[in-house]
Amino acid sequence: MRTSASLFRLWLLLKAISTAEAQATVKSLVKQTGVSEKTIRRDLELLRKVGFPVIESVGEFGCKSFSLQTPDLPQVGLTYDEALALFSCRRAILPLAGTFFWDSSQAAFRKIQASLGQRAAKYVQRMLGRMYQTHVGGDYAEKAESIDQLLVAIEDCKATFITYHSSRSSEPLTYDIHPYGLIEHRGSLYAVGHSQQHDEVRHWKIDGIAAVDVTNIPFQRPADFDLERHLTGSFGVYHGRENFLVRVRFSPSAARYIREKRMHQSQIVTPQRDGSVIAEWCVSNTVEVRSFVLSLGAAAEILEPEALRQEVAAELRLAFQQYTVANAPELNGKPADAGRQKRL
Repeated sequence: MRTSASLFRLWLLLKAISTAEAQATVKSLVKQTGVSEKTIRRDLELLRKVGFPVIESVGEFGCKSFSLQTPDLPQVGLTYDEALALFSCRRAILPLAGTFFWDSSQAAFRKIQASLGQRAAKYVQRMLGRMYQTHVGGDYAEKAESIDQLLVAIEDCKATFITYHSSRSSEPLTYDIHPYGLIEHRGSLYAVGHSQQHDEVRHWKIDGIAAVDVTNIPFQRPADFDLERHLTGSFGVYHGRENFLVRVRFSPSAARYIREKRMHQSQIVTPQRDGSVIAEWCVSNTVEVRSFVLSLGAAAEILEPEALRQEVAAELRLAFQQYTVANAPELNGKPADAGRQKRL
C-alpha cells in the first residue's frame, strides 16, 4: 500500500468527512474531491493507517459511511491569552491566501473571535490597529487552482507543464518541470523544481504562472534534496551554482542597520574606525545583493567581487544620467530645475 498521497487531496477528504456529520459515503466523497472510488478507498485506508480517527459505520442495507471520531481526539484547551495571541497573528498568513488551507484557517480564526466575545473582539481590533503589519507580496486568490495543481504534482511526484511569463520575456513560455516544493519569501510564493529544458533546479514566481498542467508521468525526486539546504547560499530566493564572497562597506549612517539585521547566515560584520562597517556574505547568486546595495545609494559600496562592483557602478552612472539637467523632463513647458516642482 502507498505510504503517501497528495496532501491537498487528503486535506479535502478530511474536510469533506468533517462537514458531512457522519453522512459521508464513498460516492459523496468522489463527488466532492473529483477522484475515483478506488483512490478514495485507498486514501481512507491511508488516513487510518497514519493515525487519523476515520471511523467506518455500516447502516441500513449495508450502506457504509465515514466520520471522524472527534471525541477521541485530544481536546485543545486554549487559555484566554493563547486564543488572543492566535487571533492577533492571523495576518501573518496573508501571503498564503489562495492555498488549500486558507478557508479552514479563516474559519478557525472566526471561531476564536467568537469565543473572545463581541466587546473583547472589538477591543482587540482597535489594539491591532496600533500594531499594523505591512503586507507586500502577491494576491493568490486568483491563483488558487494553479497552487492546488502544483501541490498535487509535488506530493505525487508528477511531471508538470507550466505556462510562465517572466519579467524578462515578452511572451509566456512553457516549461517542463519536476516540481519539488513551494517557497514563501517576503510575501510572495515561488515554485521550486527541476527544469527539463535547462537541466537544473530553478524557481518560478507563482504570480507569473498562467497555467499548470499535471501529467501522469512520474518522476523520481532526489532523495537528498531539501528546500532549506537548497537556499543556503541564497541572499533571498535567487539561487546559483557558484560561490561568491561579497564584501560591502556601509557608511556610519547605515552601519547600525546592518549590525542589527542579519541578511544571511554567513554574515560577518567588521566595525571600522570611522564608524562604518564592512559586511561579508558568501552567496551563490549576487542579483539580490546588487539590488540591496543599490537601494542604499551612497551609503553602500561594493568592495568585491570586482565584477559586481562594476555592475553597480554602471547602474549608478545610468541613474545619474537620467537625473542630469540635460535629460530632465519639462514641467508646464519649463525645465524641471526652473523652479520648485509641484508636490504630489
